Amino acid sequence: QDPETLEWFLNEDFDQKVVFFQSMIKVFKKDEMTDSYEGIDGLEHFSPDGVYDIFFKIKDSKAIRKLILLLIERDQNVLYNLLEAVIWDPVTPTLEQAYQWRLNRTSERGIPELQEAMGIYSRLDPETLKLRVLSRQDIPMSQFGFAPRYSVAHLEDTLFFARCLDALENKDRTEALRWELVCLTNKVIVADGFDLSSPDARQRALRKTLGYINIGLELGAEGDLKKGVALLDQVWIQSFFQVGYEQLRQVRSSASAFIKENGAYIEHFISPSDKERLGALAFQFPQVAEVLDDSFNWRDPESLKDIQTVTDFINRWKFYSRFTRQSLGLSDTAFSSLREEYDYPDTQEALNLITLVATTLAQNVLFGQLSCKPLADVAARSFLGMIFLPNIYPGEAKVCDEDRLVAFEEELLKTPMAWTDEDKACLKELLAECSKNLTAQFGSLDLTRPVQWQYVQGLCISVVGQNKPN
Repeated sequence: QDPETLEWFLNEDFDQKVVFFQSMIKVFKKDEMTDSYEGIDGLEHFSPDGVYDIFFKIKDSKAIRKLILLLIERDQNVLYNLLEAVIWDPVTPTLEQAYQWRLNRTSERGIPELQEAMGIYSRLDPETLKLRVLSRQDIPMSQFGFAPRYSVAHLEDTLFFARCLDALENKDRTEALRWELVCLTNKVIVADGFDLSSPDARQRALRKTLGYINIGLELGAEGDLKKGVALLDQVWIQSFFQVGYEQLRQVRSSASAFIKENGAYIEHFISPSDKERLGALAFQFPQVAEVLDDSFNWRDPESLKDIQTVTDFINRWKFYSRFTRQSLGLSDTAFSSLREEYDYPDTQEALNLITLVATTLAQNVLFGQLSCKPLADVAARSFLGMIFLPNIYPGEAKVCDEDRLVAFEEELLKTPMAWTDEDKACLKELLAECSKNLTAQFGSLDLTRPVQWQYVQGLCISVVGQNKPN
């Protein structure tokens, strides 16, 4: 967990890091301004570089010592800036008293300290959820008559967790679960730095908590309702949350690795919406897009279906990256040359993989070659006349000739790429999208009249030697 801990620490506000260090260590340096060495009797000493002398205020220094060593390996300047701030930034007794007062007040209301709250993001493997026999004393029970109902008030009925909770016959355990949900949500609020006074923040934290629990429970029970009910009856729900978090951590790791290796390359042809979706999966807590009418908003994943969807999305883009390089033959240099050859699409952002594939399809239909070379107006119009089947009824949008698409697919499968079954399935989906876009953009055009290429998307067009429309 060291890399995740270090990333979390580096992403925190600098002042927060300073206050954190000041609560844990004293720092001195052997020069006339900083060599007072006061109040260090009995404190454990550590010097990472022979310049700064660090004395631990806490008994167990293992974790903070490890963090300091990780910072030295990652970025010494960050550590040195922090140590200087620990020396020079004042921490007044008033500030310390106010902080302790706040901790006492919040703990009385069920809000945990940060160290306790961060424990929810430790890894837990689904295998640890194997059913085991517990005594009744091991199962948490509510000491109060009624547990808060708001924690499950907005739980979607379709979620696996909701169905298991509804089928749980142990009413005492149901009450305890509601209290566990409240405590766990409070931990999420603290660990994620949400505003405790914001109803929207609490709602977001609750939805995230329920989603992670649902993912972990569904995975642990393997989708079996009876097993899910049994697990709920005998396992603390924080365990399900941690299993859910581990699944999202793997998604983030996969997305981050792909972006690091291929991000600069796919910039040439990724659509703005897919770019946002891919970037959101590399967040500390991956987000998925939720479609709302004509727009979408970001939310935390809440089911194994969400996990499968984003995993398929990442795998699809892994295929697109290899396919564009190996089957279409487009390197970074080739993209630079290509941009100088076409006039439409008229912006780099408008060039996407569908357009590249359709242009290659046109080159194959017209000239029997696999090339993304832009089409002249005459060639493009000729291609559109060939790719669409004749209309049965006048006025209807044309549809693509399936035989030509199949022949094109066969040619692509001959390219030097190690084609797997998953690759072939992705290719079929890509060609289906290409066909759909050709029909939508060009299927209703009257090809006996000039085509205004600036108003349609789907082919790379060169109008060199022609009058380019304004």
